[in-house]
Amino acid sequence: MKDENKDPSIIPFLALVATIVGVCVGYGYVVARCIDTWEKRGLFGDMFGAINALFSGAAFAGIVYAIILQRRELALQREEMRLAREELAAQNQLITAQLATMQDSLHFERTKEDLSSQPFLRLGSGKGVANVKTLEVFNLGGRITNIATRVLVPTQGIAVRVQPSDVWDTNNRAHIEIAGFGGNPCPNCEFELSYTDKLGRAHTKRYRIPADRHRLEPLPNVA
Repeated sequence: MKDENKDPSIIPFLALVATIVGVCVGYGYVVARCIDTWEKRGLFGDMFGAINALFSGAAFAGIVYAIILQRRELALQREEMRLAREELAAQNQLITAQLATMQDSLHFERTKEDLSSQPFLRLGSGKGVANVKTLEVFNLGGRITNIATRVLVPTQGIAVRVQPSDVWDTNNRAHIEIAGFGGNPCPNCEFELSYTDKLGRAHTKRYRIPADRHRLEPLPNVA
């Protein structure tokens, strides 16, 4: 297999130069042998003046033609460069659109994953014994762990705890116990629920249990 990157040989060029030199030397030798006087030799040389002019004109025409070909080649190269730039610009636009689509898809997947990792609590049945009110709560969202509660309103005389407090799986129920004083402890009770979602991120959410409704209302978190 030939190496296409190998430099071309100089031998053909040297052979051409040697041939031209040989022709010139042979021409001089033949003229000197066949024509005896310099006057006749000069007249013989003048016979080729028109041919020299013809070859000179042909050489000039060849130079002009080479320049024209070079201009055409340069024009073709510029056109190819323009087409390459347009194709590159189109590819850049396509890549930009693909990146935007990928970013949107990634954002959607992250949002979907974030939503699926959060709990969705729904209040079930409830009962009260003495000063303790027990609420059944179902988790219809993501699995959470490390659960803790803290009473926000009222700030004294009320305790809230959740069972179980280690793991609360999806579609499982837990019990929130509100202990205090009086027949209906903690009317309009507000409490804070801290937990770790399935992605390992810690969260804190606020809830309220209104006195006139049997429901669990989420409250805006305070930064």
